[in-house]
Amino acid sequence: MKKMKKFRFKLESLETLKKKLQEQSLRNLGDARRKYKEAVDHRNHLVELLNDALLRRENLGLVKTPVSGFITENELISGLKVRIGYASQEIFRRQKYVEIAMLKYLKALKEVKKFESLRDRDYKAYKKQVLKWREKQFDDLMIMRSGFERKESA
Repeated sequence: MKKMKKFRFKLESLETLKKKLQEQSLRNLGDARRKYKEAVDHRNHLVELLNDALLRRENLGLVKTPVSGFITENELISGLKVRIGYASQEIFRRQKYVEIAMLKYLKALKEVKKFESLRDRDYKAYKKQVLKWREKQFDDLMIMRSGFERKESA
């Protein structure tokens, strides 16, 4: 009796390629999220520095200080405001990168799901073939047995 071939998915190489692409897009999504968080943390740090500078400027009026200290503090505050504006723009940019990476990941996930459903469909068809093959083998065995019994009784 011949043996039935083992199940082999015809598109397995493409499926593994799609899985690798999905993993890569997931890594890219993680990197984009990490960079977004770093940008938010940087902006929050700048806001803290601004609050400290504003408090220092307010406290300059409590004691006698030269005008140059007040001017320096005002320049620092205006510079921090500009940097906070740039940091906010960077956050917006990073948020867009996260959205793009998320869309790419979802697309790759959808592709992998397609291949998994194709694999499942092919595996079900293979199982049906195995069942038919076993039934045929059993029928052939029964025919051979009944033929052997006829020869013995004759």
